Amino acid sequence: RYRGIFIWDKPTEEIPTNHFAVVGNKEGKDYVFDVSAHQFENRGMSNLNGPLILSADEWVCKYRMATRRKLIYYTDFSNSSIAANAYDALPRELESESMAGKVFVTSPRWFNTFKKQKYSLIGKM
Repeated sequence: RYRGIFIWDKPTEEIPTNHFAVVGNKEGKDYVFDVSAHQFENRGMSNLNGPLILSADEWVCKYRMATRRKLIYYTDFSNSSIAANAYDALPRELESESMAGKVFVTSPRWFNTFKKQKYSLIGKM
């Protein structure tokens, strides 16, 4: 499988950081091959300082421990083209992003505030 990942620094960000990893299965257990995770070492996630080959749970834990300030979520896809199209590096608004099917690695305080504001406005329309 192919994992598309978005990393948002703030809700008003125009282009979130996109990232991709490969998920494989051995003897019924998923492993994440994230060979370029080290690119985030100098972007506020200093413990991502090398390539990662971890169980799926360990991978989530590694990213969760890397930051509490960024919103990180992912979706797994059956092929790389679909992942690349869904998680492309084009401008988008967090507000218009559908959260259906997303797996949240982190949910920073600013995102929880953002969600409350967004849904309270919807109820007033």
